[in-house]
Amino acid sequence: MGHSLNICMRSEKIIIVRSAWAGLCLGLVLFAGCNKPGIEVYTVQSLPPRVTVPEGWKEVSIPKGFGTEDQKQRFEITRKDGNATAIATLTVLPGRKDMSMEQYLLINVNRWRGQLDLVALPKDAEIEDYLQRLPELSETAWLMDANGTSPTNPGEMLRTLAVLNPMSNATWIYKLSGDDGVVRKERATFIKMVSDWK
Repeated sequence: MGHSLNICMRSEKIIIVRSAWAGLCLGLVLFAGCNKPGIEVYTVQSLPPRVTVPEGWKEVSIPKGFGTEDQKQRFEITRKDGNATAIATLTVLPGRKDMSMEQYLLINVNRWRGQLDLVALPKDAEIEDYLQRLPELSETAWLMDANGTSPTNPGEMLRTLAVLNPMSNATWIYKLSGDDGVVRKERATFIKMVSDWK
C-alpha cells in the first residue's frame, strides 16, 4: 500500500512539474508576442467569375513584364483578315490613397492619352468632361473613349475604351485598346461584357 502511495505521489509531482513548465512556456510566448506589431488584416475584393468569351475573342496568357503584373484576364481580338488586332484586359489596382477621385481619374486618363499620342490634360481640367458614366456597371464607374495614333507609328489609328470601377480597397480597370476599327466594332460587345465581368 505504501509502495503504491509513493508511486502516486511521484506521479503527482511529475504532473505538477510538467504543468509548471507548460505554464512558463505559454507565458514566455505571450510575453514575446506583446513586443511584436499587431497583425493587420486586409479584405481583398474577390475576382469576377470567368466570363463567357465573346465570339471572335480569344483568351490569352498574360505576358510577364512591366505594366502587366496586376492584370487578371486578357483577351485578343483579331480582324478576319488578320491585319488588325485589339486587346481587352481586366486589371485590379490598389485603391487610391492620398488623392481625390478626380486626381486619380486624371492620372489614369493622361496615361492612356499618352498611349494614343495625345497631349495630357492640365491639372485643373474638369475630368468629368472627358468621361462618361457607366451606371449599368456601378454608380461610381467611369468610361473613357478616346482615339489617336501610335506614338511609334503616326499612320496607325488607335482607340482606347477604358472603364474605371472604384471598389472599397481596389480599383478594377477594364480596357479595350488597339486598332481603331476593331475597337469601334467591338465597343458594344465590350460594354456588355464589362457588365457581366463585375
